[in-house]
Amino acid sequence: MSRCVALQTHLASVVEALVHAAIAEMCKLMQEETLSFLSGDVSRDHCESEAVESRMKMEKEERMKQFASVMEVLGNEALGKIIKLVDETKFLLDLECKTFSGKRAKRPGSILNILSVGGLEEEHSYDGSARSLETRTRNESDEAVEERPESPLTLAVTIKNEFGKVDLKSITTGWTCRDDCRYQCMWTTVGLYQAEGYSIPQFHGKWPFARFLCFEEPASALASLLNGLACLLMLLRYRSAVPRQSPMYHTITAFSLISLNAWFWSTVFHTRDTYLTEKMDYFCASAVILYSIYLCCVRTLGLRRPAISSMVGALLILAFTSHVSYLTFVSFDYGYNMAANATIGMINLLWWLCWCWLNRRILPYWWKCGMVVLLLHGLALLELLDFPPLFWVLDAHAVWHLSTVPVHFLFYSFLIDDSLHLLNTEKPGVKLD
Repeated sequence: MSRCVALQTHLASVVEALVHAAIAEMCKLMQEETLSFLSGDVSRDHCESEAVESRMKMEKEERMKQFASVMEVLGNEALGKIIKLVDETKFLLDLECKTFSGKRAKRPGSILNILSVGGLEEEHSYDGSARSLETRTRNESDEAVEERPESPLTLAVTIKNEFGKVDLKSITTGWTCRDDCRYQCMWTTVGLYQAEGYSIPQFHGKWPFARFLCFEEPASALASLLNGLACLLMLLRYRSAVPRQSPMYHTITAFSLISLNAWFWSTVFHTRDTYLTEKMDYFCASAVILYSIYLCCVRTLGLRRPAISSMVGALLILAFTSHVSYLTFVSFDYGYNMAANATIGMINLLWWLCWCWLNRRILPYWWKCGMVVLLLHGLALLELLDFPPLFWVLDAHAVWHLSTVPVHFLFYSFLIDDSLHLLNTEKPGVKLD
């Protein structure tokens, strides 16, 4: 595909995104206007209020469909004029270059066949003039006709779904026609595989999931959200139970914020899988694993030797920067990312278990820490099951995330007990464990 085709395709996608964004914003404004009107008029009885609300919703939906159709026309018109400017500029450049070589420069024929919109005047054609194709053909020389490129693409800004209807729900949730096409084609392929008795395939490395509203993977998104809420709840409990003077207070607070950020991006990624959300999910997960090693280092060595924890922290920051740089600028290797996280996780596991074993006779709550690290690494093995999603919603990844929700409560119970223990034993001449 030439650079001109790529440019015009990109222009079409940008204009379509702008049109969809405008329609989505208008839907929000209309919804706020309806709610404001209904909440302000409290004099009607219940039945009359329901009738008015139903009528207003129908009128709002009809007006929004009309507005979407107008935006589709305007978007196509704007795209046509932009493409005409691009073609004319290319023609002038070709003319200037070929004047010196003695060759005849050809008039640009747009490589985009824009779909015609019913009811438009000739002045709204994508060619930018009122002449028909036959008129242009008669006025051009045979040589120019032979040199005119064919139109391999048929692109247009559209607000309709695969059935040719205005789908406001898809527009407001951010799903484009291309996304819907991929989604429908995926399920068509799944149906064909099932009809022939074959096993369910994966698409781009992922199982097929039944979409719910704007959620691509509803169960995984819900599980990530629950993990984030559990982490937030226990962080608030920790801050209310532990004084700020505790030696581990700020380190644990920072760890909680990093974990909250990771669960936020995990929820976003499972809601909508894009280039950005995938990278943020993977990078934030790696940050949590690396910071857990720093947390372990501070607890086991840094309280008595702060210089050691500072050196380890600097090395971990360097490792995280190198990891992100490699995945971003060299190669986004899923195998490498999994191997790196597994290696860091094993270091974290063995370090915490050694500390638990050494302090089993001193700290009565040591078993909580040991149980947490064993559960977290043991539950991660659920990822190895990798079965097709049950009811097209619940897969091994979702089960893994759901199973880690209760672990937050046990982990923060250990952190609270340990922080209070350190606060009580932090006296001159008292050795910290």
